[in-house]
Amino acid sequence: MKKIIFFTLLFTAALAFSQPGFMWTKQIGGKLADEGVAIATDAAGNVVTAGNIKDTVDADPGPGSQYFYGDQLDDIYISKMTPGGTLIWARQISAMNSGYINVSGMSIDASGNIVFAGYYTNTVDFDPGAGTYTLSTPGTDGFACCMDANGNFKWAKTFGGSTTTTATYVQGMSVGRKGDVLLTGSFKETADFNPGSGTYTMTALGNGDAFVCKLDSMGAFIWAQQFGDTSYYDVNTVDDSGYKITTDANDNIYVSGSFEGRTDFDGSSGTFTMQASSNRADLFMVKLTATGNFVWARQFSGPDVERVNALTVSNTGEIYFTGLFQSSIDVDPGPSQMMFIATTLPNSWYDVFILKLNNNGNLIWAKQLTGDKTKTANGLHVDNSGNILLTGTFYDKVDFDPGPGTHTLMATCPTNIYILGLDAGGNFAWVYQMGGIFSFISDMNTGKAITTDMSGNIYTTGKFAGTGDMDPTSGTYTLSTNDNYPDIYITKLGSAVGIPKFSSTEEAVQIFPNPTTGVLRIQRIAANTSVKVYNILGTEVMNPGTLSGNELNLSPLPKGIYFLEINTGTNVVTKKIVKE
Repeated sequence: MKKIIFFTLLFTAALAFSQPGFMWTKQIGGKLADEGVAIATDAAGNVVTAGNIKDTVDADPGPGSQYFYGDQLDDIYISKMTPGGTLIWARQISAMNSGYINVSGMSIDASGNIVFAGYYTNTVDFDPGAGTYTLSTPGTDGFACCMDANGNFKWAKTFGGSTTTTATYVQGMSVGRKGDVLLTGSFKETADFNPGSGTYTMTALGNGDAFVCKLDSMGAFIWAQQFGDTSYYDVNTVDDSGYKITTDANDNIYVSGSFEGRTDFDGSSGTFTMQASSNRADLFMVKLTATGNFVWARQFSGPDVERVNALTVSNTGEIYFTGLFQSSIDVDPGPSQMMFIATTLPNSWYDVFILKLNNNGNLIWAKQLTGDKTKTANGLHVDNSGNILLTGTFYDKVDFDPGPGTHTLMATCPTNIYILGLDAGGNFAWVYQMGGIFSFISDMNTGKAITTDMSGNIYTTGKFAGTGDMDPTSGTYTLSTNDNYPDIYITKLGSAVGIPKFSSTEEAVQIFPNPTTGVLRIQRIAANTSVKVYNILGTEVMNPGTLSGNELNLSPLPKGIYFLEINTGTNVVTKKIVKE
């Protein structure tokens, strides 16, 4: 299946955000359902993934094998691979005595340590090495755990209640500039959020409150606070919950989640209440200082279900978050109103929203993805140029252009994975789809997380089921899972930052003949000049290095439009060439 959606190529300037080329996809899985949840890259370009696994899993996606053995309940895996996709190491964290453990987030700090968080039941050994470090709970507790860059255990902390009915769920986590660990989620009844020898207990006001907890780089408690209300509409669900958390360059903290009733979001000495608009939960966004002092809170209201799935802050301080909604939602948190109406029928399906706020919580722009049935956005990343990457799942037919244009994809089975690129203004740039084409189980092809490395290469993870093409570009790379149970995929795409910019000294270098049928001559170049050739997607297709003369043989390339990057040592010149 061909999944590329092309956009107009402007040759008068460099591409701002071009379609990335396919590099590789790796598969991790076994007998039962497995899922990639989080992905990050370190300073060396290595890629670290975290996810949930069941039963027997081979964690080595290469020709070797590294088996993890568990039961039919969830364990955690953490793995590190080279930029080429070769396994460096993999670790398993297992629950005991018919318990389970789920990871909900993972980050890499400035020293290369890997911090991950989630929740567990019963007893878990958090040391994946030869040692043992067990933590236990009578109910469900949250946890945070840290490994060094080599996968060796450093510390683990747990927090929650002391009875079988208490439940604390970490839904989101982040690591700040100084290595502090930020956690958010929900808790029921009474929970102690100090994982050390002291105590810091909070009691939920209703059927569960949202919490924010801050630990230092060694897992020691700094502070915690809660958001909640005394009213709730469904005794079987948590009425207030934090979903995602992140920080900016000044260590300010941003928390997103949902709330019901009338809730006070100032967890310090003051009061700032917001009232949910109906007997359904509304969404909130809260900004706190590094010490937990309240700055502002914003509300996003609708008559039905809404959820935030991903949150990030750009290098310049703008806030981006995405999620899903039924029926309708007002995406402007200010006095004005900007209503999105879901296009899905019936109302049990979801549309996607993508919002950009300034650091004062005011709306800059909002975008909506529409289609016949449900689509979700689970992973969100903003690169150093402000371009936006999203991944998730979609059913049936979806228009991935949130602007006035139309760029429609059709799922090849109940669901497909999508990878979407928007520019800094939220305008459509490109979209890909992939996933198992023989999976007839809903939600078995899902993108969960996405990021870039320092060179702009894109990494994404999630799950896929059945047999499918896991090369989202025009090529084909077929993978299969066991009996339609989902496996973990890790996909790398090339940089999407586009063709190198044209140099001001472009006219000093001449190329001919252009168009060419094979040999291209380059004049007015210095000794030791090197060249590279890119296709119109921005993917490098030739790298002959330093020229020994002034000729370049393009005969191996198919007919088409290319860009020639000429590096003289003092200048970089880019020329458009046509191969006939």
